[in-house]
Amino acid sequence: MFKENSLAFSLRVAFGTGVAGIVLVAAPSGAQEVQRGEKVEITGSSIKRIDAESALPVTVIRREDLDKLGVTTASELLDRITSNNGGGYNATLALGDAARPGFSGASLRGLGSTNTLVLLNGRRLAVYAFDGGGVNLTSIPIAALDRVEILRDGASAIYGTDAIGGVINFITRKDYAGASIEAGYYSTDNNGGNYGSGTATLGFGDLTTNGFNVFGVVDWRKQGGIAAAQRSFARTAYIPAEGVNRLSSNSIPATISTSAGLRNPYAPRYTPPGGTACLPPASYGLPTVAGGDTRCRFDYASVIDIFNPTETASVLLRGTVALNANNQFFIEGLHSQSRSKFVVSPVPASEATTFNQDPVLYPTTGIYYPGNGITPAIPGIAANSGGYPQGANLYWRSLAAGPRTEVTKEKSDRVVLGFEGTLIGWDYNIAGMHTQNRVTDAYVDGYLSESKLLRTGGLTPKLPGYSAVVLAAGGIDPAINPFALTQTAAGQAALNATKVNQVVRNGKSTRDSIDGRASRELFSLPAGPLAIALGAEFQRQKFDDKPADIFSTGDLIGSGGDLQPVTADRRVSSAFTEVSVPIIRNLDGTVAARFDHYSDFGSTTNPKVTLRFQPAPALLLRASAGTGFRAPTLPELFTGTTQTNSGGVYNDPLYDSSGGFTTGGRCAATGQPQQGLYCGAQLKIKQGGNPSLQPEKSHQFSAGFLLEPTREVSFGADYFYIKQRQQIGIISGDTKLTNTSGNGYIDQFNNATRSSTSLYSGDIVTRFDPLAGATVIDFVSANYANVAEQVTSGIDFSLRFRLPVTSFGQFTTGLESTYLTSSKSKLKGQADYIQNIGLYATFGPVQRYKQVINLSWDYGPWNAAVYYNWSSSYTDQNNTPAGNTRRVGAYETWDLTSSYTLFKSVKATVGIRNLLDRAPPFSNQNAYFQVGYDPTIGDPHLRTYYARLSYTYK
Repeated sequence: MFKENSLAFSLRVAFGTGVAGIVLVAAPSGAQEVQRGEKVEITGSSIKRIDAESALPVTVIRREDLDKLGVTTASELLDRITSNNGGGYNATLALGDAARPGFSGASLRGLGSTNTLVLLNGRRLAVYAFDGGGVNLTSIPIAALDRVEILRDGASAIYGTDAIGGVINFITRKDYAGASIEAGYYSTDNNGGNYGSGTATLGFGDLTTNGFNVFGVVDWRKQGGIAAAQRSFARTAYIPAEGVNRLSSNSIPATISTSAGLRNPYAPRYTPPGGTACLPPASYGLPTVAGGDTRCRFDYASVIDIFNPTETASVLLRGTVALNANNQFFIEGLHSQSRSKFVVSPVPASEATTFNQDPVLYPTTGIYYPGNGITPAIPGIAANSGGYPQGANLYWRSLAAGPRTEVTKEKSDRVVLGFEGTLIGWDYNIAGMHTQNRVTDAYVDGYLSESKLLRTGGLTPKLPGYSAVVLAAGGIDPAINPFALTQTAAGQAALNATKVNQVVRNGKSTRDSIDGRASRELFSLPAGPLAIALGAEFQRQKFDDKPADIFSTGDLIGSGGDLQPVTADRRVSSAFTEVSVPIIRNLDGTVAARFDHYSDFGSTTNPKVTLRFQPAPALLLRASAGTGFRAPTLPELFTGTTQTNSGGVYNDPLYDSSGGFTTGGRCAATGQPQQGLYCGAQLKIKQGGNPSLQPEKSHQFSAGFLLEPTREVSFGADYFYIKQRQQIGIISGDTKLTNTSGNGYIDQFNNATRSSTSLYSGDIVTRFDPLAGATVIDFVSANYANVAEQVTSGIDFSLRFRLPVTSFGQFTTGLESTYLTSSKSKLKGQADYIQNIGLYATFGPVQRYKQVINLSWDYGPWNAAVYYNWSSSYTDQNNTPAGNTRRVGAYETWDLTSSYTLFKSVKATVGIRNLLDRAPPFSNQNAYFQVGYDPTIGDPHLRTYYARLSYTYK
């Protein structure tokens, strides 16, 4: 053990098995009270020990730290944990993502939410119903938490070998008596994103004197949205100085595909001198086009939300009854629900976004047809010269229909009944659990039915003969004006009649389980007692995803479409054992093993070995090694294929090098048919499940030390190494087309041979387009696959220094950081590993270094703290306009908080997040709807003021 002084003891209890714990801890005086000699169980082990310091690195964040940070959600908390490094998924990334609207997941070591095991009181939660692999952090009631323990060592043989990145254990209060209420309000300095929160806690009964305890927590939070127009760094999709041009040819006024290419009667080339071309700021022509732009281009980023409004409420109830002095019965219930709203740009309606690439025609007889008296004719060009005598082939943005708006509602329920205590010398815990997650997704505005818009009499895109019916129908309702910002009453009514306003998808994920574990000391050896733990678990997982007919038939323009219903389940039986062996004095070893049998993937056994050596009272050395196994999730296996579009715009190289342009350049030439479909276009992407997936396997190693030379100083470092094989993931369609590494299909395309040597060539599905007269890209296949081997390694550092108490109070400072030494991957088909550190890699940015530094001050009822958050730069996803690599700058923010406690029952807290109002660094990424920054890294709230007031009665 460390020197038995009050500081050392408090550090061990507060920090658990961590490398001096997270620096968010300001003072040990508020640490969880544990009597000397009392056995405690720390995340990562099932053996209760008197000494809380074990051989595994665990970061512990206490209730006081959550208050100081000013965080109101589990997702916000993990953003401040340096080991949670990239590869995650937050709710803002769901803008335009039909697969996971409303989901927010953790990503320890940057390995993704499916490799990060999230627990509540040591047991699993139901996975997100539309994802099936990760727990939605929105369902965690942070107000009910006593502490959070983060096991940074992966592939736990205790909780599950799918914890390849690590384990996050959210631990609620267990025995609370009293009442408290808290209210808070957060206000941004730049408009948008304000939110309020409220919490009430009530508990009564004492296990010792009354034989029972019951308590409950009610938590509520309402978060406002942020529009892109409210942030200068995100308000446009056109940043020519940085080479960003994500303007869309699906514009308002509508552009028309003609035999001469894309033409618009309101384009700069045809606008009289001094006149206003297109309809700024909704759309405009590019000033860089020689002779004046012939088309109008829509700035979709100017009309989206970059942060979605959300309202969340949760209720947690826990009751405990003392059966006798050593045994208890407990019941725990959790209900949480949330409502998220997503607003993206109005529907793009054109042959590029219809299911079968059918044209969106405006009838030649319509009053708004170019040249019929209202809409100007295109000089020298007949509007119907694009090959469709029925009408003009539109590339249109349905602005009058409103932005595409969807509302996602999630409900999570969890009930646990169990017994714990000591029986015939064994410490035991056994429980049965039912947990489920239900999600509904509703389109409430802006989305359009393809069959209604194209007037096909109810036929849907997947039906045979649909394309012929589209041409026979002759186009959209002629009362709709695709060339104006507003509609007449008749036009608006006709457009409104095509809208989709209904629930389009229902999902449900359930997990039922019974588990038990028991531990005890068996006998004494010369160096100490030998202890053992035994455990078993049986669980059944079920996944139901039921899209509405309009979704499964693809009868939606500008949406995922064609998603098929899925019902799947699996059963998993597990057994594990853990043995702690004192080898010699101050040297202990632990051997653990877990056996899992999957009903669909057979059996696997995964061991783990740890060593703990304390050569001196102030020094602890530790090491561990183990293996991991993750079966594919049910959605990864069985989710139906959905159709979407690329985030970036591209020239199809097959089209560009056809029609006699053997060296490329057809997109730059005039008079080429189908240019709008294949030049500067968002190409089609199809993604979904893959029943042929194989399990991920891994092995990992960690080693580190914890040094406490004096009462005031604590320093630790832990090295980690994780190697994954058969890594499961989706390589995005954009990455397969082009990427910084230069191995995308377009990057490796040879115009002379009209072929590509890219690793992804087999994922590019082609077809012959008779109107273009060429073989072109039909879609990019981006299904789940065993995509790579990956090696991740690095070092976690932690330093804490506490000054002696002075007449000015007590000061404590600390550092927590993670430094990656390697993050290399070998994609399927590659011979060698590629180092990804400091790059925008296959699955996103890989930042080498993240740190949090804090300084706190305590003086009687006063407390204040300042936090400095910093993450390193990396090479951007795309090059500069000159073809050079560009760097995304380092990202830093300062947070300040202060509190005052009055009469020991009233506490007021004020704070500022992002004190210096730092905007996220510029990024030219095109993987998300947001433009100008990377939403996986940057927070668009900017400077935010907050105040909270709480009252506690005991």
